[in-house]
Amino acid sequence: MTPVSRLLDLFEIRNSHAKLTSVLIDVTFCPPSISPVPRKLKAGELSVDTKPSTGTDALEQIVQMQQQSLSGILHLLKNIGLAYSALASYDCRTAIDMFMELPEHHYNTGWVLSQVGRAYYELTEYQRAARVFDEVRRVAPYHLEGLDVYSSVLWQLHKEVELSLLAQELTAVDRRSPQAWIATGNCFSLQKEHDVAIKFFQRAIQVDPSFVYAYSLLAMEYIYLEEFDKALTCFRNAIRLDKRHYQAWYGVGLIYFKQEKFKYAEEHYRKALSINSLSSVLMCSMGVAQHAQHKTDQALNTLTSAIQADPKNPLCMFHRASILFASDRHKEALEELEALKEIIPRESLVYFLMGKVQKKLGNTHLAMMNFSWAMDLDPKGLNNQIKEAVNKRYVTEDDDPLARLEADSALDADGAAALDTGDLDSGDASTGVTPSAQAGSGVAGVAAAAAAAAVGIGSGMASIDMRDPIYLPDLQAVESDESL
Repeated sequence: MTPVSRLLDLFEIRNSHAKLTSVLIDVTFCPPSISPVPRKLKAGELSVDTKPSTGTDALEQIVQMQQQSLSGILHLLKNIGLAYSALASYDCRTAIDMFMELPEHHYNTGWVLSQVGRAYYELTEYQRAARVFDEVRRVAPYHLEGLDVYSSVLWQLHKEVELSLLAQELTAVDRRSPQAWIATGNCFSLQKEHDVAIKFFQRAIQVDPSFVYAYSLLAMEYIYLEEFDKALTCFRNAIRLDKRHYQAWYGVGLIYFKQEKFKYAEEHYRKALSINSLSSVLMCSMGVAQHAQHKTDQALNTLTSAIQADPKNPLCMFHRASILFASDRHKEALEELEALKEIIPRESLVYFLMGKVQKKLGNTHLAMMNFSWAMDLDPKGLNNQIKEAVNKRYVTEDDDPLARLEADSALDADGAAALDTGDLDSGDASTGVTPSAQAGSGVAGVAAAAAAAAVGIGSGMASIDMRDPIYLPDLQAVESDESL
């Protein structure tokens, strides 16, 4: 056999091997479609499609699964984004509802629960906010975002032990986090150690100079100490960092109000209200500032809007009744106070003002009865400075025997300061409130305002203390001093 013929034979053998391999591959991976023999299914047996899927079908299934997965993720992110947008616009009820519509395993996460807690804080529903933040601590022990608000919630609820424990735990987790130092500062602020609280808030700013909330809380401490220039600087720094930080705009207005620059106070309250248009506390503050400028009708309209926004806000109702009384609309004032008494039946200030109204209506025996109830509810005269402020802002009457009798009763009760019912001017519309009033169950308004006075302002007035969202801890408590 010649070499040429041998090469030709080898070539043919290789070709035959290649064809055989191709056939085997076709048989192995691409079997022909065979119709299965039908059979009866046994009870409980699932029907399974035994038709083999081609490579194209498998690829289409994979693409479809990827599209469904991507669609689900985008839908989830959309819902979270819409809820967060509502919260950023301070539409807190809507935000809470939208967060609650998330799947349970997404809702029960540290970040989502923190946003829900913050929403309740803005609504001044501190008990609910505290429960939500407790859940945050349980499901995500090392989650720090939002716990500065939690510390303000505990401050509003006057829970010293829980606040102290939170401060220690956050400091142990991360000493370089502003939340840890804000919690510590709030702890000392609650104990009225404002100088020490200032140092911790300054420390929070030192570890994170862009943390806006720390500036607002520091400013509030300066207000308590009546260092208004330093407080104004802090508020302006907060505005420089975040123009939508309405607590800072409110705080500047509060300072101007204390300085009796009511026009400037109203302008800043209006700016804060343009950011958080649903805050009844901000509306209430602006109404008080308007009344201080003798814009009585505007003030009443503003307070009416505030009550419509939050029908159970005692602070707004109290201010409205006070302005009606100052405008000699005594029957309307009495109706407002009767409704307010149903909401906060153990607030001495309500009975005090009711006594004033009854005296004006000539019902001396009813006036004395209400003054007696006011003294029984406040035997130590804790609210005397508030009553004096009410007299100054809303009462315009000369000394009379009944007024002197009230003063004598106050002195006899427990050495309380006599009530000043002389010829007073209604220019200044703010007053302070003892911090203890804030802790009362139904005093989110009047009592909160009283509490703010002693403390120097809270979180949204009725809840503005900057320790709340609208009250400087959430500006509610902030309204404090000027609330009455």
